[in-house]
Amino acid sequence: MKKILLLLFCIVGSLAANAQSSSTQSLTQKERSFMNSLKSYLSKEGYRPEIDEDNDLAFKKEGDTYWITVAEEEEGYYFVRLASSMSCEDTNLDAVRKAVNKVNGEFKLAKAYITDSEQSILFVIDSYCYASGDFTKYFSRYMGMLSEVDDDLKDYYSEYDK
Repeated sequence: MKKILLLLFCIVGSLAANAQSSSTQSLTQKERSFMNSLKSYLSKEGYRPEIDEDNDLAFKKEGDTYWITVAEEEEGYYFVRLASSMSCEDTNLDAVRKAVNKVNGEFKLAKAYITDSEQSILFVIDSYCYASGDFTKYFSRYMGMLSEVDDDLKDYYSEYDK
Protein backbone atom coordinates (compact mmCIF):
# COMPACT_ATOMS: atom_id res chain seq x y z
CA MET A 1 0.00 0.00 0.00
CA LYS A 2 2.86 2.38 0.83
CA LYS A 3 4.43 1.69 -2.58
CA ILE A 4 1.16 2.53 -4.34
CA LEU A 5 0.76 5.76 -2.39
CA LEU A 6 4.38 6.72 -3.09
CA LEU A 7 3.92 5.99 -6.80
CA LEU A 8 0.70 8.01 -6.89
CA PHE A 9 2.39 10.91 -5.08
CA CYS A 10 5.30 10.85 -7.57
CA ILE A 11 2.92 10.84 -10.56
CA VAL A 12 0.89 13.75 -9.18
CA GLY A 13 4.06 15.69 -8.36
CA SER A 14 5.38 15.11 -11.86
CA LEU A 15 2.13 16.34 -13.41
CA ALA A 16 2.16 19.42 -11.20
CA ALA A 17 5.78 20.18 -12.08
CA ASN A 18 5.03 19.72 -15.79
CA ALA A 19 2.08 22.11 -15.63
CA GLN A 20 4.15 24.65 -13.70
CA SER A 21 7.05 24.46 -16.15
CA SER A 22 4.71 24.94 -19.10
CA SER A 23 3.55 28.25 -17.63
CA THR A 24 7.08 29.69 -17.76
CA GLN A 25 7.31 29.24 -21.53
CA SER A 26 5.98 31.83 -23.95
CA LEU A 27 2.43 31.35 -25.15
CA THR A 28 1.60 30.28 -28.68
CA GLN A 29 -0.78 32.44 -30.67
CA LYS A 30 -3.65 30.02 -29.97
CA GLU A 31 -2.85 29.90 -26.24
CA ARG A 32 -2.70 33.71 -26.10
CA SER A 33 -6.07 33.92 -27.87
CA PHE A 34 -7.56 31.42 -25.42
CA MET A 35 -6.04 33.34 -22.50
CA ASN A 36 -7.40 36.65 -23.83
CA SER A 37 -10.89 35.12 -24.02
CA LEU A 38 -10.59 34.09 -20.38
CA LYS A 39 -9.28 37.55 -19.48
CA SER A 40 -12.28 39.17 -21.17
CA TYR A 41 -14.66 36.83 -19.33
CA LEU A 42 -13.05 37.59 -15.96
CA SER A 43 -13.23 41.33 -16.63
CA LYS A 44 -16.95 41.04 -17.40
CA GLU A 45 -17.39 39.16 -14.12
CA GLY A 46 -15.84 42.06 -12.20
CA TYR A 47 -12.29 40.79 -11.74
CA ARG A 48 -9.17 42.68 -12.82
CA PRO A 49 -7.11 39.97 -14.52
CA GLU A 50 -3.57 40.53 -15.79
CA ILE A 51 -1.21 38.25 -17.66
CA ASP A 52 1.84 38.10 -15.40
CA GLU A 53 5.55 37.68 -16.16
CA ASP A 54 5.34 33.90 -16.49
CA ASN A 55 2.22 33.98 -18.68
CA ASP A 56 -0.33 33.10 -16.02
CA LEU A 57 -3.60 34.96 -15.94
CA ALA A 58 -3.60 36.37 -12.40
CA PHE A 59 -6.58 37.89 -10.57
CA LYS A 60 -7.74 38.46 -7.01
CA LYS A 61 -10.88 37.56 -5.14
CA GLU A 62 -11.39 38.73 -1.58
CA GLY A 63 -7.66 39.38 -1.18
CA ASP A 64 -6.55 35.96 -2.43
CA THR A 65 -4.61 35.64 -5.68
CA TYR A 66 -5.66 33.07 -8.29
CA TRP A 67 -3.86 31.99 -11.45
CA ILE A 68 -5.00 30.39 -14.66
CA THR A 69 -2.48 28.66 -16.87
CA VAL A 70 -3.19 27.44 -20.38
CA ALA A 71 -1.26 24.95 -22.50
CA GLU A 72 -2.34 23.78 -25.92
CA GLU A 73 -2.54 20.01 -26.15
CA GLU A 74 -2.98 17.61 -29.04
CA GLU A 75 -6.15 17.53 -31.13
CA GLY A 76 -7.07 21.16 -30.41
CA TYR A 77 -7.66 20.78 -26.69
CA TYR A 78 -6.20 22.99 -23.99
CA PHE A 79 -4.98 22.01 -20.55
CA VAL A 80 -6.29 24.70 -18.18
CA ARG A 81 -5.27 24.98 -14.53
CA LEU A 82 -7.00 27.23 -12.00
CA ALA A 83 -4.86 27.60 -8.89
CA SER A 84 -4.44 29.48 -5.65
CA SER A 85 -2.08 29.03 -2.75
CA MET A 86 -1.82 29.37 0.99
CA SER A 87 1.27 29.68 3.16
CA CYS A 88 2.13 26.80 5.46
CA GLU A 89 5.23 28.39 6.98
CA ASP A 90 5.54 27.92 10.73
CA THR A 91 3.03 25.08 10.76
CA ASN A 92 3.14 21.46 11.82
CA LEU A 93 4.02 19.88 8.45
CA ASP A 94 2.91 16.44 9.58
CA ALA A 95 -0.56 17.85 10.32
CA VAL A 96 -0.52 19.72 6.98
CA ARG A 97 0.31 16.50 5.11
CA LYS A 98 -2.49 14.62 6.87
CA ALA A 99 -4.95 17.43 6.12
CA VAL A 100 -3.88 17.53 2.45
CA ASN A 101 -4.28 13.76 2.14
CA LYS A 102 -7.72 13.88 3.76
CA VAL A 103 -8.92 16.68 1.47
CA ASN A 104 -7.56 14.97 -1.64
CA GLY A 105 -9.43 11.80 -0.71
CA GLU A 106 -12.71 13.70 -0.47
CA PHE A 107 -12.60 15.97 -3.51
CA LYS A 108 -12.69 14.58 -7.03
CA LEU A 109 -11.75 17.62 -9.10
CA ALA A 110 -10.01 20.06 -6.78
CA LYS A 111 -6.70 19.00 -5.25
CA ALA A 112 -4.16 20.35 -2.77
CA TYR A 113 -0.39 19.91 -2.97
CA ILE A 114 2.41 20.92 -0.65
CA THR A 115 5.02 22.75 -2.74
CA ASP A 116 8.57 21.41 -2.97
CA SER A 117 9.80 24.15 -0.63
CA GLU A 118 7.18 23.09 1.95
CA GLN A 119 6.39 26.78 2.41
CA SER A 120 2.94 26.78 0.81
CA ILE A 121 0.01 24.68 -0.29
CA LEU A 122 -1.16 24.85 -3.88
CA PHE A 123 -4.88 24.37 -4.56
CA VAL A 124 -5.65 23.37 -8.15
CA ILE A 125 -8.39 22.41 -10.53
CA ASP A 126 -7.18 20.93 -13.80
CA SER A 127 -9.39 20.61 -16.84
CA TYR A 128 -9.23 19.98 -20.56
CA CYS A 129 -11.18 22.39 -22.73
CA TYR A 130 -11.78 22.71 -26.43
CA ALA A 131 -12.80 26.38 -26.16
CA SER A 132 -12.67 29.00 -23.42
CA GLY A 133 -16.44 28.67 -22.99
CA ASP A 134 -15.89 25.12 -21.77
CA PHE A 135 -13.95 26.58 -18.84
CA THR A 136 -16.04 29.68 -18.18
CA LYS A 137 -19.21 27.56 -18.07
CA TYR A 138 -17.95 26.00 -14.83
CA PHE A 139 -15.80 28.86 -13.53
CA SER A 140 -18.11 29.78 -10.61
CA ARG A 141 -18.28 26.14 -9.55
CA TYR A 142 -14.49 25.81 -9.79
CA MET A 143 -14.00 28.87 -7.60
CA GLY A 144 -16.45 27.45 -5.07
CA MET A 145 -14.61 24.13 -5.02
CA LEU A 146 -11.26 25.81 -4.36
CA SER A 147 -12.84 27.68 -1.47
CA GLU A 148 -14.29 24.45 -0.07
CA VAL A 149 -10.93 22.68 -0.29
CA ASP A 150 -9.25 25.61 1.47
CA ASP A 151 -11.87 25.65 4.25
CA ASP A 152 -11.86 21.88 4.74
CA LEU A 153 -8.06 21.74 4.78
CA LYS A 154 -7.97 24.37 7.54
CA ASP A 155 -10.55 22.40 9.54
CA TYR A 156 -8.63 19.13 9.16
CA TYR A 157 -5.36 20.85 10.02
CA SER A 158 -6.94 22.06 13.28
CA GLU A 159 -7.96 18.48 14.07
CA TYR A 160 -4.52 17.01 13.33
CA ASP A 161 -2.48 19.79 14.98
CA LYS A 162 -3.23 18.69 18.54
